[in-house]
Amino acid sequence: MAHHTSVLIIGAGQAASVLARELRSLGFSGSITLVGDETHLPYERPPLSKDVLKSSATTDSVFLQKAEFYQEQNIELLLGTSVQSLDCATRQASLSNGQTWSFDHAVLATGGAARELALLPASQTNALYLRTLDDALSLQARLHPGLRTLVVGGGFMGLELASTASETGAQVTVIEANERLLARNAPALLSQWLLERFESQGITVRLGQGVRQAHFVAENEHPVQLELNDGQILNGDLAIVAAGLTANSALARASGIAVDDMTAGIIVDRQGRTSVAGIYAAGDCATQICPDTSVRTRSESWQNANEQARQVAHAIAGQDAPAAPVSWFWTDVLGCNIQMLGQGSPDLNYQIKWVRGGIEEPGRGERAPIDLPDDISLEQIPDDRTLSDMLEKGEIDGYIGARAPSCFLRNAPNVGRLFGDEYVEVEKDYFRRTGIFPIMHMVGIRKSLVQDNPWLPVSVYKSFLKAKELAVHELNELCHLAVTLPWMVHHHNEAKALMGEDYWPYGLEANRHTIQTFAQYHHDQGMSQRLVKPEELFAASSLDLSKI
Repeated sequence: MAHHTSVLIIGAGQAASVLARELRSLGFSGSITLVGDETHLPYERPPLSKDVLKSSATTDSVFLQKAEFYQEQNIELLLGTSVQSLDCATRQASLSNGQTWSFDHAVLATGGAARELALLPASQTNALYLRTLDDALSLQARLHPGLRTLVVGGGFMGLELASTASETGAQVTVIEANERLLARNAPALLSQWLLERFESQGITVRLGQGVRQAHFVAENEHPVQLELNDGQILNGDLAIVAAGLTANSALARASGIAVDDMTAGIIVDRQGRTSVAGIYAAGDCATQICPDTSVRTRSESWQNANEQARQVAHAIAGQDAPAAPVSWFWTDVLGCNIQMLGQGSPDLNYQIKWVRGGIEEPGRGERAPIDLPDDISLEQIPDDRTLSDMLEKGEIDGYIGARAPSCFLRNAPNVGRLFGDEYVEVEKDYFRRTGIFPIMHMVGIRKSLVQDNPWLPVSVYKSFLKAKELAVHELNELCHLAVTLPWMVHHHNEAKALMGEDYWPYGLEANRHTIQTFAQYHHDQGMSQRLVKPEELFAASSLDLSKI
């Protein structure tokens, strides 16, 4: 029996799910079908190397949408199924379940596969690769304190796996063939900082060393034996291989769709169009070639999957292409969240020059003197200038502040949000990963007042708690809205669903993780001479608030 769908999405990962959701949000009413070879609902891959391995995330928590979403949006899922062949001329796809589907548009969101090393085949019980949720669950079951773990690869994935394995108590050694970590993506300064941090956490790092021999002997105390290029032999219980990703472009190549020989990615334009009309590609499997420079880019990132899916959705829906945001990437290792903006280059000498001044009023200086490390450059802008004006004229590249500058509010053509239109989703994702909601304000009381009136901090705290209680209660009122926004109650409930009932917490304990993280960064970056403990920031009388 023949089947038909308006949009056939081949693949059921990040790009596929975001594409389907975006099509519906754009008002696309045609039928949408996702075909994926895994049996799980579409899920996010970043948590696989982190929270899933640490057992701190449930399987359901990594799903991009619940099953009900696809039902409500009339999006058909064909899971545990693959597309065997694609006839671009007749616009038909043959599936592994024996079905034939015709389509108006097809999108290849086939992702990629972990690159397998011949010396460390995935068929070996003690050589594990990570790409899928099932891979992560298998590796999770193997990790335990004291496990001798040999991580082959010092790129982003290798470092995340090494970090997580170390957090579970494993003894970790990282083996990297290049002379430094992240040699293909990061500046030398970051590579050195990471090396020092890994070694300070007891993780051994062997740089400039490839694996020239590998032996697996199950009856040995440590069944994995790797011989490095310098002749050193490492014995371990488990080898985890993170040697990169290969694009799943075989279906495209077999169907006559152009594939780039250098990156093995499906060649697409800015809106994901392939060499065949009506066929698109997005995510890890897609390569864009700049028409001006011929530079090939196949990006394996969460943001890129989302952005390419958004571009394809607009093209299929017949809408203008949205503005492309700045390329952005993040990784979490050893308790640090590292973010990279723009296309990383290992050869660049990154330097940041900071300036300060009034956002809208000239002549505004620093209210209190600050002592900065020598490697931080901070200058006061001229007394007759403002940050907003300099940003609009391109004299500064970016702005961080509590208020949006006027040039942004009046839609200056060359000023926009750093994370583009998807900034809300980026911020939600940051909270899901870190549990951090940036603190808006802290209330300070002069020490002399506290010494004379020890009851004062707790009384002030009680007053703020009561004020918050009244304000939050008003947000739930349907008969009279506390804020003149039509869907205020919906937004309030949405915030609680993501962040919990007390999504704007007060006090030390509720904010300990955020304060500790801030203090750690503050100290690591040389802003404070010693690491400040959160308790030091609070009056002693306010530390025990179990009874208020």
